[in-house]
Amino acid sequence: VVILMHVYFSTSISNQKNRNAILQAEIKTLNIRIKKIKTLQKEKEQLVGRMTVIQELQTNRPLTVHLFDSMVNIIPDGIFVKSISRKGKNMNISGYAESNTQVSSLMRRIDNDDWVESSRLKEIKGKSSKNIASKSMKDFVLKLKIKNPIKEKKEG
Repeated sequence: VVILMHVYFSTSISNQKNRNAILQAEIKTLNIRIKKIKTLQKEKEQLVGRMTVIQELQTNRPLTVHLFDSMVNIIPDGIFVKSISRKGKNMNISGYAESNTQVSSLMRRIDNDDWVESSRLKEIKGKSSKNIASKSMKDFVLKLKIKNPIKEKKEG
């Protein structure tokens, strides 16, 4: 009986070891598949991020053209633009004006435009020059935000 019990249990132990070995092999292959799935998910996230950037660029492509076309209509007589700089949706306009009222007229026109909004006067100062004609000129710097009415209509 003892020998039969020993043979039975040793056979059972060896069968269980074989099953454990098969399970360990399957676990290794599944772990490899999981790693591949994780790398594929990372690649997918990167591709989706790139596609989002490309779509954003495509929608903003005509923005610069519309913005400069809009600037032609916004800037009143007596305003001379020295520089326009843009960083993201923020834009700075610096230049000279014959009077403060022309700067305020520019700000009103910006606020009424579809492509730019929220103009804020950052700085205005009288220009010190020996030239009599340019003595009355005012240096100014305006900050404003760019908006895309076409994109807003699609979202709304």
